[in-house]
Amino acid sequence: MTPTTPAPTEKTAPSCRDEALRQQLREMAADERAAEQAAALAILEAGNQRAVLRRLRLQHARELEDIVGHRGWPTVPMVGDESSTYCLQLVLNCENLAFQIRCRDLVEKAVADRRCPAAQYAFIADKVAVAWSRPQRFGTQINPVTTRPYPIESSQDVDERRKSVGLAPLVEVLESYRARLRGEEMPETSTGRRASAEG
Repeated sequence: MTPTTPAPTEKTAPSCRDEALRQQLREMAADERAAEQAAALAILEAGNQRAVLRRLRLQHARELEDIVGHRGWPTVPMVGDESSTYCLQLVLNCENLAFQIRCRDLVEKAVADRRCPAAQYAFIADKVAVAWSRPQRFGTQINPVTTRPYPIESSQDVDERRKSVGLAPLVEVLESYRARLRGEEMPETSTGRRASAEG
């Protein structure tokens, strides 16, 4: 999982309409996490591992385009909260901006229809904005070099916007992200849960 993707919740919707798709998205996300970990740990073979991760992401991007093209966005009623979030994580890792824009629009509609959490839209909208070299609105996209968010529109109001979509304050997320980079334990948030480095 990268610092630019949301952490899935533990719960699953009580009745998913598409159990097979739910499981497929879980497996795809698990494959990418394993490849990311291998790339991070195998210093001597890091180039090879990064190539494996890139091939896997390209394959997943093709699969996701097929899924979205035939079934629409995997919403919470369709695949459960966890797998819908996994789908978002996979899309955020895609290199196809046109596909990300399409997914952003589908997620926006799903959020408006209350079929997906609002945080999903925050992540995909910010990802597209950063790709276009525009300020992001929610501060979900962190520059891995500076460990600071990419530019934020009206940054003084960012925590209000984050709160409106169910995200933790930005300072908590940045602290936990930097702690994770240092290999430290994640700090507790003000709600008593471990802070997610993903926003």
